[in-house]
Amino acid sequence: GEDSQWTPDLIRDQSYVDPPRTPDEGYHFTEDIADEAIGNIRELRLHQPDRPFMLYWATGAPHSPHQVPAEWIEPYEGRFDEGWDVLRERTLARQQELGIVPAGVELSERPSWIAPWDSLPPEEQRLYARLQEVFAAFLTHTDAQIGRILDALDESGELDNTIVVVLSDNGASGEGGPHGSINHLGQLDNHLEDLDQLTAEVDRAGGHHGYNHYPWGWAHAGNTPLRRWKRYTFEGGVRDPLILRGPGVTGEPGGVRDQYCHAVDLLPTVLDLLDVEMPTHVRGVEQMSLDGVSLGPTLADPAAPEVRTSQFYECWGSRAMYH
Repeated sequence: GEDSQWTPDLIRDQSYVDPPRTPDEGYHFTEDIADEAIGNIRELRLHQPDRPFMLYWATGAPHSPHQVPAEWIEPYEGRFDEGWDVLRERTLARQQELGIVPAGVELSERPSWIAPWDSLPPEEQRLYARLQEVFAAFLTHTDAQIGRILDALDESGELDNTIVVVLSDNGASGEGGPHGSINHLGQLDNHLEDLDQLTAEVDRAGGHHGYNHYPWGWAHAGNTPLRRWKRYTFEGGVRDPLILRGPGVTGEPGGVRDQYCHAVDLLPTVLDLLDVEMPTHVRGVEQMSLDGVSLGPTLADPAAPEVRTSQFYECWGSRAMYH
Protein backbone atom coordinates (compact mmCIF):
# COMPACT_ATOMS: atom_id res chain seq x y z
CA GLY A 1 0.00 0.00 0.00
CA GLU A 2 1.03 3.57 -0.83
CA ASP A 3 3.67 2.34 -3.28
CA SER A 4 3.40 2.24 -7.05
CA GLN A 5 2.07 -1.07 -8.32
CA TRP A 6 3.85 -0.40 -11.63
CA THR A 7 7.32 0.54 -10.33
CA PRO A 8 7.52 -0.57 -6.69
CA ASP A 9 10.55 -0.58 -4.42
CA LEU A 10 11.21 -4.31 -4.03
CA ILE A 11 13.31 -5.97 -1.34
CA ARG A 12 14.34 -9.62 -1.19
CA ASP A 13 15.89 -10.66 2.11
CA GLN A 14 18.25 -7.74 2.92
CA SER A 15 18.69 -6.25 -0.55
CA TYR A 16 16.79 -4.10 -3.02
CA VAL A 17 15.97 -5.87 -6.28
CA ASP A 18 14.69 -4.63 -9.63
CA PRO A 19 11.27 -5.68 -10.93
CA PRO A 20 11.61 -8.44 -13.55
CA ARG A 21 9.85 -6.30 -16.20
CA THR A 22 8.91 -2.71 -16.88
CA PRO A 23 5.31 -1.45 -16.85
CA ASP A 24 5.42 -1.22 -20.65
CA GLU A 25 6.40 -4.88 -20.71
CA GLY A 26 3.34 -5.78 -18.61
CA TYR A 27 4.73 -5.63 -15.06
CA HIS A 28 2.32 -5.31 -12.13
CA PHE A 29 3.22 -5.90 -8.49
CA THR A 30 0.24 -8.11 -7.58
CA GLU A 31 0.97 -10.41 -10.52
CA ASP A 32 4.66 -10.45 -9.57
CA ILE A 33 4.08 -11.57 -5.98
CA ALA A 34 1.60 -14.18 -7.21
CA ASP A 35 4.37 -15.48 -9.49
CA GLU A 36 6.74 -15.46 -6.50
CA ALA A 37 4.28 -17.34 -4.28
CA ILE A 38 3.65 -20.02 -6.90
CA GLY A 39 7.37 -20.35 -7.57
CA ASN A 40 8.18 -20.70 -3.87
CA ILE A 41 5.60 -23.45 -3.39
CA ARG A 42 6.82 -25.36 -6.43
CA GLU A 43 10.48 -25.02 -5.41
CA LEU A 44 9.70 -26.24 -1.89
CA ARG A 45 7.90 -29.28 -3.23
CA LEU A 46 10.72 -30.02 -5.64
CA HIS A 47 13.16 -30.34 -2.75
CA GLN A 48 10.91 -31.28 0.18
CA PRO A 49 7.75 -33.05 -1.00
CA ASP A 50 6.15 -33.39 2.45
CA ARG A 51 7.30 -30.39 4.47
CA PRO A 52 4.44 -28.20 5.81
CA PHE A 53 4.59 -24.54 4.82
CA MET A 54 3.03 -21.23 5.73
CA LEU A 55 2.64 -18.62 3.00
CA TYR A 56 1.81 -15.04 4.01
CA TRP A 57 0.64 -13.26 0.85
CA ALA A 58 0.09 -9.54 1.52
CA THR A 59 -0.84 -7.41 -1.46
CA GLY A 60 -0.65 -3.66 -1.96
CA ALA A 61 -4.16 -3.91 -3.40
CA PRO A 62 -6.70 -2.55 -2.96
CA HIS A 63 -4.94 0.14 -0.94
CA SER A 64 -4.25 3.36 -2.80
CA PRO A 65 -2.90 3.97 -5.35
CA HIS A 66 -5.51 2.07 -7.36
CA GLN A 67 -3.47 0.93 -10.35
CA VAL A 68 -4.46 -1.84 -12.74
CA PRO A 69 -4.16 -2.69 -16.47
CA ALA A 70 -6.75 -0.98 -18.66
CA GLU A 71 -8.26 -4.26 -19.85
CA TRP A 72 -9.45 -4.92 -16.29
CA ILE A 73 -11.12 -1.49 -16.07
CA GLU A 74 -13.07 -1.69 -19.32
CA PRO A 75 -15.67 -4.27 -18.12
CA TYR A 76 -16.67 -1.88 -15.32
CA GLU A 77 -17.34 1.14 -17.53
CA GLY A 78 -20.78 2.49 -16.63
CA ARG A 79 -21.33 -0.03 -13.82
CA PHE A 80 -21.41 2.63 -11.10
CA ASP A 81 -23.23 5.42 -12.91
CA GLU A 82 -26.22 5.09 -10.57
CA GLY A 83 -24.03 6.16 -7.67
CA TRP A 84 -23.08 5.26 -4.15
CA ASP A 85 -26.59 5.51 -2.67
CA VAL A 86 -27.96 2.89 -5.06
CA LEU A 87 -24.87 0.71 -4.54
CA ARG A 88 -25.46 0.69 -0.78
CA GLU A 89 -29.08 -0.38 -1.20
CA ARG A 90 -28.22 -3.15 -3.65
CA THR A 91 -25.32 -4.36 -1.53
CA LEU A 92 -27.46 -4.63 1.59
CA ALA A 93 -30.13 -6.56 -0.32
CA ARG A 94 -27.49 -8.98 -1.60
CA GLN A 95 -25.93 -9.37 1.86
CA GLN A 96 -29.34 -10.23 3.29
CA GLU A 97 -30.03 -12.68 0.47
CA LEU A 98 -26.71 -14.44 1.19
CA GLY A 99 -27.35 -14.47 4.93
CA ILE A 100 -24.32 -12.32 5.72
CA VAL A 101 -26.48 -9.84 7.65
CA PRO A 102 -29.92 -10.42 9.23
CA ALA A 103 -33.05 -9.46 7.35
CA GLY A 104 -33.92 -6.66 9.76
CA VAL A 105 -30.64 -4.74 9.40
CA GLU A 106 -31.00 -1.19 8.14
CA LEU A 107 -28.43 1.02 6.41
CA SER A 108 -26.45 3.36 8.63
CA GLU A 109 -27.23 7.01 8.02
CA ARG A 110 -25.26 8.69 5.24
CA PRO A 111 -23.09 11.39 6.87
CA SER A 112 -24.09 14.96 6.01
CA TRP A 113 -20.72 15.63 4.37
CA ILE A 114 -21.30 12.93 1.73
CA ALA A 115 -23.42 14.45 -1.00
CA PRO A 116 -26.54 12.57 -2.14
CA TRP A 117 -25.61 11.13 -5.53
CA ASP A 118 -28.64 12.62 -7.29
CA SER A 119 -27.62 16.11 -6.13
CA LEU A 120 -24.30 15.99 -8.00
CA PRO A 121 -23.80 17.59 -11.43
CA PRO A 122 -23.15 15.13 -14.30
CA GLU A 123 -19.45 15.98 -14.60
CA GLU A 124 -18.86 15.14 -10.93
CA GLN A 125 -20.86 11.93 -11.20
CA ARG A 126 -18.73 10.82 -14.15
CA LEU A 127 -15.49 11.66 -12.30
CA TYR A 128 -16.51 9.77 -9.18
CA ALA A 129 -17.91 6.81 -11.09
CA ARG A 130 -14.66 6.45 -13.05
CA LEU A 131 -12.57 6.37 -9.88
CA GLN A 132 -14.81 3.60 -8.52
CA GLU A 133 -14.53 1.67 -11.79
CA VAL A 134 -10.75 1.66 -11.38
CA PHE A 135 -11.03 0.52 -7.76
CA ALA A 136 -13.39 -2.32 -8.70
CA ALA A 137 -11.02 -3.41 -11.46
CA PHE A 138 -8.07 -3.32 -9.04
CA LEU A 139 -9.94 -5.55 -6.59
CA THR A 140 -11.05 -7.96 -9.33
CA HIS A 141 -7.49 -8.17 -10.65
CA THR A 142 -6.30 -9.02 -7.12
CA ASP A 143 -8.97 -11.71 -6.78
CA ALA A 144 -7.73 -13.25 -10.04
CA GLN A 145 -4.18 -13.47 -8.65
CA ILE A 146 -5.47 -15.23 -5.53
CA GLY A 147 -7.19 -17.61 -7.94
CA ARG A 148 -3.89 -18.28 -9.70
CA ILE A 149 -2.28 -19.32 -6.42
CA LEU A 150 -5.22 -21.57 -5.53
CA ASP A 151 -5.09 -23.07 -9.03
CA ALA A 152 -1.39 -23.84 -8.57
CA LEU A 153 -2.15 -25.55 -5.25
CA ASP A 154 -4.94 -27.51 -6.93
CA GLU A 155 -2.69 -28.61 -9.81
CA SER A 156 -0.10 -29.86 -7.31
CA GLY A 157 -2.71 -31.77 -5.30
CA GLU A 158 -2.14 -29.52 -2.27
CA LEU A 159 -5.34 -27.46 -2.22
CA ASP A 160 -7.49 -29.82 -0.16
CA ASN A 161 -4.61 -30.23 2.28
CA THR A 162 -4.15 -26.49 2.79
CA ILE A 163 -5.92 -24.12 5.18
CA VAL A 164 -6.60 -20.84 3.38
CA VAL A 165 -7.40 -17.69 5.38
CA VAL A 166 -8.42 -14.50 3.53
CA LEU A 167 -9.02 -11.20 5.29
CA SER A 168 -8.47 -7.47 4.97
CA ASP A 169 -6.77 -5.21 7.48
CA ASN A 170 -9.43 -2.49 7.92
CA GLY A 171 -12.64 -1.15 6.50
CA ALA A 172 -12.74 0.73 3.20
CA SER A 173 -10.76 3.97 3.20
CA GLY A 174 -12.24 7.48 3.19
CA GLU A 175 -8.78 9.02 2.79
CA GLY A 176 -9.63 10.07 -0.76
CA GLY A 177 -11.74 12.88 0.67
CA PRO A 178 -14.90 14.28 -0.91
CA HIS A 179 -13.67 14.24 -4.51
CA GLY A 180 -10.99 11.54 -4.72
CA SER A 181 -7.59 12.15 -6.23
CA ILE A 182 -5.39 11.48 -9.23
CA ASN A 183 -2.27 12.27 -7.16
CA HIS A 184 -2.91 10.85 -3.71
CA LEU A 185 0.65 11.58 -2.55
CA GLY A 186 -0.07 15.27 -3.00
CA GLN A 187 -3.29 14.79 -1.08
CA LEU A 188 -1.37 13.28 1.83
CA ASP A 189 0.67 16.51 1.85
CA ASN A 190 -2.57 18.53 2.11
CA HIS A 191 -2.53 19.49 -1.56
CA LEU A 192 -6.09 18.89 -2.74
CA GLU A 193 -6.67 18.92 -6.48
CA ASP A 194 -9.59 21.07 -7.56
CA LEU A 195 -12.50 19.55 -9.43
CA ASP A 196 -11.51 21.06 -12.78
CA GLN A 197 -8.07 19.45 -12.53
CA LEU A 198 -9.51 16.11 -11.46
CA THR A 199 -12.04 16.10 -14.28
CA ALA A 200 -9.37 16.96 -16.84
CA GLU A 201 -6.97 14.25 -15.62
CA VAL A 202 -9.34 11.41 -14.65
CA ASP A 203 -8.31 9.29 -17.63
CA ARG A 204 -4.92 8.90 -15.95
CA ALA A 205 -6.58 6.96 -13.13
CA GLY A 206 -5.29 3.41 -12.89
CA GLY A 207 -2.49 3.94 -15.39
CA HIS A 208 1.26 4.40 -15.11
CA HIS A 209 0.90 8.15 -14.47
CA GLY A 210 -2.00 8.03 -12.05
CA TYR A 211 -1.74 7.74 -8.27
CA ASN A 212 -5.44 7.71 -7.60
CA HIS A 213 -7.90 7.17 -4.79
CA TYR A 214 -11.69 7.26 -4.83
CA PRO A 215 -13.97 9.70 -2.91
CA TRP A 216 -15.26 8.85 0.50
CA GLY A 217 -18.79 8.26 -0.78
CA TRP A 218 -17.54 4.97 -2.23
CA ALA A 219 -15.79 4.07 1.05
CA HIS A 220 -19.11 4.49 2.82
CA ALA A 221 -20.77 2.26 0.22
CA GLY A 222 -17.94 -0.26 0.48
CA ASN A 223 -18.63 -0.68 4.20
CA THR A 224 -22.36 -1.32 3.76
CA PRO A 225 -24.31 -1.42 6.05
CA LEU A 226 -21.84 -0.21 8.67
CA ARG A 227 -20.96 3.28 9.86
CA ARG A 228 -17.93 5.30 8.78
CA TRP A 229 -14.60 3.85 7.50
CA LYS A 230 -10.89 3.22 8.10
CA ARG A 231 -9.23 5.26 10.89
CA TYR A 232 -12.39 5.14 13.00
CA THR A 233 -13.42 2.52 15.53
CA PHE A 234 -16.98 2.47 14.24
CA GLU A 235 -17.60 -0.90 12.67
CA GLY A 236 -17.05 0.47 9.17
CA GLY A 237 -13.45 0.98 10.25
CA VAL A 238 -12.72 -2.21 12.18
CA ARG A 239 -15.04 -4.92 10.86
CA ASP A 240 -13.53 -6.93 8.01
CA PRO A 241 -14.29 -9.84 5.69
CA LEU A 242 -12.91 -13.22 6.82
CA ILE A 243 -12.94 -16.41 4.76
CA LEU A 244 -11.57 -19.76 5.94
CA ARG A 245 -11.24 -22.82 3.75
CA GLY A 246 -9.53 -26.14 4.20
CA PRO A 247 -9.48 -29.50 5.97
CA GLY A 248 -11.21 -29.46 9.33
CA VAL A 249 -12.55 -25.94 8.88
CA THR A 250 -16.19 -26.94 8.50
CA GLY A 251 -18.35 -29.64 7.01
CA GLU A 252 -20.53 -26.94 5.53
CA PRO A 253 -18.84 -25.32 2.50
CA GLY A 254 -20.15 -21.82 1.90
CA GLY A 255 -21.56 -21.57 5.40
CA VAL A 256 -21.82 -18.24 7.22
CA ARG A 257 -20.91 -17.58 10.85
CA ASP A 258 -22.00 -14.46 12.68
CA GLN A 259 -20.23 -15.02 16.00
CA TYR A 260 -17.78 -12.29 16.94
CA CYS A 261 -14.04 -12.87 16.55
CA HIS A 262 -10.84 -10.84 16.38
CA ALA A 263 -7.63 -11.06 14.35
CA VAL A 264 -5.74 -12.39 17.39
CA ASP A 265 -7.95 -15.49 17.25
CA LEU A 266 -6.60 -16.62 13.88
CA LEU A 267 -3.29 -18.12 15.05
CA PRO A 268 -4.90 -20.23 17.81
CA THR A 269 -7.56 -21.32 15.31
CA VAL A 270 -5.04 -22.50 12.72
CA LEU A 271 -2.99 -24.31 15.38
CA ASP A 272 -6.17 -25.96 16.64
CA LEU A 273 -7.17 -27.10 13.14
CA LEU A 274 -3.68 -28.52 12.62
CA ASP A 275 -3.64 -30.13 16.10
CA VAL A 276 -0.35 -28.33 16.82
CA GLU A 277 0.61 -27.06 20.27
CA MET A 278 1.97 -23.53 20.57
CA PRO A 279 5.59 -23.96 21.75
CA THR A 280 6.56 -22.34 25.04
CA HIS A 281 10.12 -21.77 23.75
CA VAL A 282 11.57 -21.26 20.26
CA ARG A 283 15.37 -21.52 19.88
CA GLY A 284 15.67 -21.02 23.62
CA VAL A 285 13.52 -17.88 23.69
CA GLU A 286 10.44 -17.95 25.88
CA GLN A 287 7.33 -17.09 23.87
CA MET A 288 4.70 -14.53 24.78
CA SER A 289 1.28 -15.79 25.76
CA LEU A 290 -1.48 -15.87 23.17
CA ASP A 291 -4.34 -13.44 23.67
CA GLY A 292 -6.53 -15.17 21.09
CA VAL A 293 -8.76 -18.22 21.38
CA SER A 294 -9.58 -20.89 18.82
CA LEU A 295 -12.65 -20.39 16.67
CA GLY A 296 -12.97 -24.16 16.34
CA PRO A 297 -16.32 -24.35 18.19
CA THR A 298 -17.70 -21.53 16.01
CA LEU A 299 -16.62 -23.26 12.81
CA ALA A 300 -18.09 -26.57 13.93
CA ASP A 301 -21.49 -25.20 14.97
CA PRO A 302 -23.28 -22.09 13.63
CA ALA A 303 -25.25 -21.94 16.90
CA ALA A 304 -22.23 -22.20 19.21
CA PRO A 305 -21.82 -19.39 21.76
CA GLU A 306 -19.18 -16.77 21.02
CA VAL A 307 -15.69 -17.71 22.14
CA ARG A 308 -14.70 -14.03 22.37
CA THR A 309 -17.09 -11.85 24.32
CA SER A 310 -15.18 -8.57 24.64
CA GLN A 311 -12.57 -6.55 22.75
CA PHE A 312 -11.10 -3.06 23.09
CA TYR A 313 -10.24 -0.91 20.05
CA GLU A 314 -8.25 2.30 19.67
CA CYS A 315 -7.23 4.17 16.51
CA TRP A 316 -5.89 7.73 16.43
CA GLY A 317 -7.59 8.50 19.74
CA SER A 318 -10.92 7.00 18.66
CA ARG A 319 -11.84 4.23 21.09
CA ALA A 320 -14.49 1.52 21.22
CA MET A 321 -15.41 -1.54 23.23
CA TYR A 322 -17.18 -4.64 22.02
CA HIS A 323 -18.94 -6.41 24.85
